[in-house]
Amino acid sequence: METYDLIKKDDIQNEANRLKAQVMLGWSLEKRKLESLGKDKNLTLLDLGCGPGVFSELVAENFPNWKVVGVDTNSDLLPKSSPNPNTNYLHQTPGQPIPLEPNSVDVV
Repeated sequence: METYDLIKKDDIQNEANRLKAQVMLGWSLEKRKLESLGKDKNLTLLDLGCGPGVFSELVAENFPNWKVVGVDTNSDLLPKSSPNPNTNYLHQTPGQPIPLEPNSVDVV
């Protein structure tokens, strides 16, 4: 059983709101750490367990040269698309390899 199996489908929005609040609490610190890697570099960030994609979208907005890949096991919580062309989302079955090329990610 996955963690999100305990959440009813109608509670997904409440969980998405909770996760957004959690991301926003730490965003300023996370942003400073990511900036130290090079805001203008062409890096790829893998957001494992991205949930509703709040962190992924913040990275894409603040680091326009970066490619962002969000991965989550919960297809109900996972965004279907992104307003940012450098961001995409993958639904991942637990225990299966993530369909990315070896050495294609700079930051996890």
